[in-house]
Amino acid sequence: MTDFIEDDDVEFISEDEVEEADDCFEFHRKKPLSSSASIVPLVFGILAILVGIFGFAIALVTSTSQFTMHMMTTVPFLAGIAMISSALANRKAPQSIAIDAAGLRIRSATSDQFFEWKQIAWSRSDNVGMTPQRQLQLLGSNGRVLVKLPDVFANFDKLERLIRERIGSSGDVAASELIRRKASRKNAWICTFSSLLLGAAGVFIIIETKANMHRIALLEGATNDVEGVTDELLTAPNGVTRRLRYHVEGENGVPSEIHNVEVEPAYWEQLHKVQHVPVVVSTEDINVSRLAYGEIADDEPLERSPVGYLMGGVAAVIAVVLSVAAVVLFLGYEITNENGRIQVQRV
Repeated sequence: MTDFIEDDDVEFISEDEVEEADDCFEFHRKKPLSSSASIVPLVFGILAILVGIFGFAIALVTSTSQFTMHMMTTVPFLAGIAMISSALANRKAPQSIAIDAAGLRIRSATSDQFFEWKQIAWSRSDNVGMTPQRQLQLLGSNGRVLVKLPDVFANFDKLERLIRERIGSSGDVAASELIRRKASRKNAWICTFSSLLLGAAGVFIIIETKANMHRIALLEGATNDVEGVTDELLTAPNGVTRRLRYHVEGENGVPSEIHNVEVEPAYWEQLHKVQHVPVVVSTEDINVSRLAYGEIADDEPLERSPVGYLMGGVAAVIAVVLSVAAVVLFLGYEITNENGRIQVQRV
């Protein structure tokens, strides 16, 4: 339960740094609430989202690769959301925190809160949204978050250490252990699903890269010019990109798979007058072909170079690490990061 106290009940020692007196510690924000610490990220976050919207509009009416489209849309969106999350967290952060033997006093712009140490069962560290900014979450005996303390205070590491020490000596040990076990199982499931997704993505990237590299190698030495059969001329949903669907008739009468390629607009107009189109076909595989001219190659450098193997390998390695972490967590251990050192301990 949260109790509200009067301003007179909290004695603030310093406005700039942590002071210690009679086992009492006080922490203040690094910068005032009205500073640009929250305004600037909020403005830039909104601008980044607007850039993403503008980039999406451009991608709808132009011909762009998947890589370029994500750089124009996904990246600005994610950056904008991260900056807005950080700005809001900094805006809502308390102005000061006082720690003493009785409990934790938190002073914000609108109210003061007081938590006895027995009310706080556990604490955990994570990041603010999708940003690298740290925050400390304090949980009650029911497992719910009581308050979030972002890293906006001077000597935040000391603040975190003191709170953990007080919780460990005064908190509800049984509730704390229960919450830790629940958190460990939750993290185990997160690691499991993440490893499956990353593993599948890594395998897919490697297979796709291998197929693309093999196709490029077959077409480099291909000199077999034949007539492909036009199946359909179509325009992409963006109303700009012109595409052609065609196939190649094999010598034994078995057709190749249907290819869907982007072509030059002027060449696309000419194809309305003919039923066949000149193509270059691999002598080893009839399904590997390209237009003799007029085709616009997909601008996906990662799919056409060995870099794809590296990306797939990195994803696979991370998936293996997450799988090992999931097993460790399911066995009843927890993985913590204390002062940059990873520790595994029994829950």
